[in-house]
Amino acid sequence: DNEDDKEQDDDNDDDEEEEEVNIAELFRQRHQCRTEEMPQPLADAYKNAGTVWRGTSAISDYVATPLSNTTTTTTKETKLPPTLVMRGQYDFVSQACVDPWVDTILRNNNKSTTASMVV
Repeated sequence: DNEDDKEQDDDNDDDEEEEEVNIAELFRQRHQCRTEEMPQPLADAYKNAGTVWRGTSAISDYVATPLSNTTTTTTKETKLPPTLVMRGQYDFVSQACVDPWVDTILRNNNKSTTASMVV
């Protein structure tokens, strides 16, 4: 009876692992790369990516905020270089997440430059 329970537990673990792989693959195909097979250069990039900024937990509390005055230039203004904010049609980053970044860029540049956004 214990042997049957162990086999059932192993089968359940295998099913859960397979489901996790399927969910990860569906996410990849929807949000990262919409090709059936991931192109090798992209696969290599993910393979060699660091671990600090990996996964949603790394950025879950990260919020766009204006730069502090401690980073000012000699003109007493904090300016950013021209900036392009991008999010794709199927990106998992929502428009609500992108908007504060555009607002912050414009605020830091005293609205003297344009923050471009591609959707």
